[in-house]
Amino acid sequence: MTEEQDQITKTTAGDQTEPVPVHPTETIPSAEEAQPAQAEPASLHDVATTTGSYARGLLGRLSAFLAAHGLATAVVATLCVAAVLGVGALARRFSSLPDDATVRRDVQSSLAAPSYSGGAYGYDDPLSLIDVQVNKRARSSSESGAYQVDVTASYSNGKVDALQEATLAYELSGDAWTCSAATPVGSAVYSTASGTDEGKLVSNAAGILQRADSSQADATGSVSLSRLYEGADVRVVEQSFDSDAQTAAATLHFSKTSTFTSYECDVQASFAFRPGNGLWELTSATASESAREATLAPLVGTWVGSFQGQVAAEGRCFGAKEAGVRINISSADSGRISGTVTVIAHFHGDPDSDQQAIDGDTELTDVPFTGTSVQGEAGLSFMCTLPDDAAGGAEMNLVFGPADDPDGAHATVTTYHSYTDSFLFIPFERQAIFSDTFVLTSE
Repeated sequence: MTEEQDQITKTTAGDQTEPVPVHPTETIPSAEEAQPAQAEPASLHDVATTTGSYARGLLGRLSAFLAAHGLATAVVATLCVAAVLGVGALARRFSSLPDDATVRRDVQSSLAAPSYSGGAYGYDDPLSLIDVQVNKRARSSSESGAYQVDVTASYSNGKVDALQEATLAYELSGDAWTCSAATPVGSAVYSTASGTDEGKLVSNAAGILQRADSSQADATGSVSLSRLYEGADVRVVEQSFDSDAQTAAATLHFSKTSTFTSYECDVQASFAFRPGNGLWELTSATASESAREATLAPLVGTWVGSFQGQVAAEGRCFGAKEAGVRINISSADSGRISGTVTVIAHFHGDPDSDQQAIDGDTELTDVPFTGTSVQGEAGLSFMCTLPDDAAGGAEMNLVFGPADDPDGAHATVTTYHSYTDSFLFIPFERQAIFSDTFVLTSE
């Protein structure tokens, strides 16, 4: 038998002893075993449940207390229980506040997306809700039992983003909160993740040209670019976008071809995105210096002329009537043209009367010519020289788009021939001049 198992005797009055049993020594837990278990933090729902259970137990004890104590004491105890019940009800109310998912659904259904249009240069796609951030929850100071939630709603159409502050009002109906109103706070703030709309740039090119007019200081009194390029072909040849600066740039190429002339220019346009309204604003536009210079490319090609009439000093010769004229323009640039011409030249003297043909009518075949523009003439006028011939000389005047025929073209070929005539048997030198006019059409 061990020492712990021995009985210890205790001396009492009258020298009597009685055994006192000794229990085994208790084991001291280790530090790890003594560490209290980590508890999960209590939620509002846990608080509400615990408080309710406590209140119900307290009511039971109150009943027994009332049976044993006076009325005054009972009144005080009843007030304490009512306070505990109120705290429980308040805890249950707060435990059912709308969560973020509910707020998002209420924003989706109750708050209208900002009405958006891209204006002259932006995309017109409508904005859609993409995110809701809950900023603050608070009791409404104006109405008992009401609650409000402040949010930031994010919208986008893939090109433009918008942030809209709003306040949602909630009312408690039974144990559930119902959204009674969703009110925007201030105006939406916009940003963009993309540059200008290429289609809008083309459709509003006239406005860009009007802005570019002011970039040419020497254009005062000239025809406006928007009028000069009315109906022109427009294409966007380059675009750029700076996301950080919220700016964009574009290069537009304009080309317009008429019957006899063409115009071409490039316009450099710059834009800035405005966060207050979500629109692109044209900040500058500059046209190339040659924007108002006509090119003569449409003149290049073959022109066929039909005989229209002749001017002569005396009788006329219609030797060129059947043959007409054929002109091949190989180059036309900077007020100069060149090419070849095939026509009948009248290398003979003046007839006494009109003749269908006269000996000396000579066909000039693919004779080279050069022409220089004539200033002050109506339309595009060129005086062209042909090489000298032993039988005579020739020159040609080309007119494209005269005032009385803007889409018409005419050629006048004048031939010179020197010959000897006599008066009273006295010989003298004369020069016969015949000017044949032809109406030209492009072949």
